[in-house]
Amino acid sequence: MIDYVERLFASYNVQRDNQMLPIRTSLTCHLGILCFMFADLCAQPVWTNQYDKVRSSDGVFIVSKANKMAVVNPKGKFITQFVYDTIYNFSEGMAIVGQGHREVNQFGKVLSDFKYGYITKAGRLVVPMKYDYVEPYSEGVGYVMASLREDLWFDKQGKIALGLSQLSHAESFRGNMAYVNFAKIGFHRPPDYRGQQNPFDIRGNYIDHSGRLLVPWKYDTIAYYKKGYLRPVR
Repeated sequence: MIDYVERLFASYNVQRDNQMLPIRTSLTCHLGILCFMFADLCAQPVWTNQYDKVRSSDGVFIVSKANKMAVVNPKGKFITQFVYDTIYNFSEGMAIVGQGHREVNQFGKVLSDFKYGYITKAGRLVVPMKYDYVEPYSEGVGYVMASLREDLWFDKQGKIALGLSQLSHAESFRGNMAYVNFAKIGFHRPPDYRGQQNPFDIRGNYIDHSGRLLVPWKYDTIAYYKKGYLRPVR
């Protein structure tokens, strides 16, 4: 065993007073590392061997078998059955789930008919799998692009906490604000708008959780600065 450890870990050299001195790390340290690695392997539940892939996420396990995915608890008991084609990691107790197929055509373009929704850690599907684009939960809500002109934020009970239309782009909340970009179609310049630099009627802004705009419509660009501060530019 000692010989194995000596061969496993290389010697180290350190330069002192312009001389290279060989310094061999202690055998105790080596044995400690090996014991830690062995204990980590033993900590893996035995039931994980029956699945193709296993990963932990927020106190539960996401497993896959025969191209289907499910969620199990630390004892290996099913929280959901193998009914999903993809399950993302849990965020704030919620996980994105999806069903569909994905392939690459002869031109290298990815073709997908996936539809996504959300489940709780208890396995309950609170937002149905009918959306093309969703994002992980952040600050208590999950962002969903319901259509090209409708954006929704769902709470953890699956109810719509906020809904906006006529957006060309929206994002999840961070720092109690979310970036939104209003589309040219259906956008009307407010009376106090004086922007000249942006040639298009597409204006970005930030909203709070109630949907209230945080910056007046008199700036051409609004950038997220840091620690929740915004930096508008005329």
